[in-house]
Parts: sequence; structure tokens; C-alpha cells
Amino acid sequence: MKRNKIFKYGQSIVALTNTPLDTDFRYQKRTRGSVYKVHEIQFCCKCGVQMINIGQVSCSTLNDTLECDCGNEQDALGLYWTESKHFCGMDDLEEEMLLASEKEDYEFAGELKKLLENISVNA
Repeated sequence: MKRNKIFKYGQSIVALTNTPLDTDFRYQKRTRGSVYKVHEIQFCCKCGVQMINIGQVSCSTLNDTLECDCGNEQDALGLYWTESKHFCGMDDLEEEMLLASEKEDYEFAGELKKLLENISVNA
């Protein structure tokens, strides 16, 4: 499920995954199905993967470098980062809902459907 997703500053996005429990102290907290705004953007200078910050500032010295899945390390700029593949844009909710249904993750598909319905009502 490795997709190269690119988001813009200020864009509303939905978390597709939770923060892994075993690495919780190193990553910004996110809850699957919750809506966030993109506050900062950074790209890996080795492989080009986009990293996003959803507004969580790191006060830990453990986060002075950002490590990409490709192994590259670069300055974390004092922020927490997450690869964009862990989120989807609001325009992609229907596609992600169908993918969740195909994987028989009906609870998550239902959460995404509610988000879609709320967007339709507020449009």
C-alpha cells in the first residue's frame, strides 16, 4: 500500500492509521479516522517521500533528526513528522472507504462514510 501522496499547507486530511504504540514517543499522535490540518511539509532529500506535520511540536531531544523509511536522516526542525502515506485527502475519502470495505475493515469504512456524509451536508 505504498502510495506517493502529496498534500498542501493547510489542507484537511484524514488519518488512515493510528500512531504505533511501540513508537508512540517518537511520532506525532494521530487517530485513524480523525481529521487534521497540514501545518508543515518536508520532503526526504534522498527518496522524495513527503513528510507532514499536523501541528505537534517536539520538545524532545530524541526528535532532532527525521529518519525516512529509506534510511536517510535530516533535520527534524523541532517538529514531529509522519509520512503522507498514513493520511488521505478529503477528496479521497470515497476511494479509501471502498478500500477498507475490500479489506473487510467495515468499522473503518463506516467511519469514513460518516465523514463523507458530513462533508455532503456541509457543502
